[in-house]
Amino acid sequence: MSDENFADAPVSITEARSTKLHDGRYWTPRDALIAVLRDIDGGKIKVKNVAICLTVEAEDGDTATEHLAAYKSRLELLGTIVKTMNWVSGREP
Repeated sequence: MSDENFADAPVSITEARSTKLHDGRYWTPRDALIAVLRDIDGGKIKVKNVAICLTVEAEDGDTATEHLAAYKSRLELLGTIVKTMNWVSGREP
């Protein structure tokens, strides 16, 4: 498998809509991931820590929660997660 570079990946309609409306409900999971990869590969951002949380649906309809994380410091990663949870819950602007 070769490394793909997403620096020039086009902005999807769902990404444009969700960005304009500041509403995560309009993102597709794939478009959100591509947007981050575009920013990383394009040099716009340098990611230090990342946590990705997923709810996946099995063929039988059951759901499961999965996660991936890449970090230099577990404490900093935890701080990122807490700050994100506060933002999602409306406790932080």
